[in-house]
Amino acid sequence: MSNLFSIIPQDRVTTQTVAYFRVDVNNITLFSSASLGIVLFDENNNYLSSFSMTLCGDDYNNWGGTDEYIGTLIASKLGFTLTSEVVPEVVPEVVPEVTPEVVPEVTPEVTPEVTSDSPDFPDLFPATNESCY
Repeated sequence: MSNLFSIIPQDRVTTQTVAYFRVDVNNITLFSSASLGIVLFDENNNYLSSFSMTLCGDDYNNWGGTDEYIGTLIASKLGFTLTSEVVPEVVPEVVPEVTPEVVPEVTPEVTPEVTSDSPDFPDLFPATNESCY
């Protein structure tokens, strides 16, 4: 039996509040266009969505290479109003990896005691002229 049930399609709307956006330049075709990546974030700097946008024609030709022009243009095209608030760049915290110091264990050296008395062991396998095969 399937646990998937068919229903009449129904729209569900989720509201997301966009507080910041980032523009990445993905590709530039000199004297023609620029392919941009737009990333939207909420007020806690959580990712909301991303999409591509192409800058061409007068929009591209009027770009003097300044970030402010691109930010203002994209905000206008998306219906956003820029604020004077400076958005701090989110830099991931880098925690240095701690490697424990390895101290070699010192094992005392054992020197065998040598004696001149060698024990007499019985000859368990006396030599014979018979073949072992």
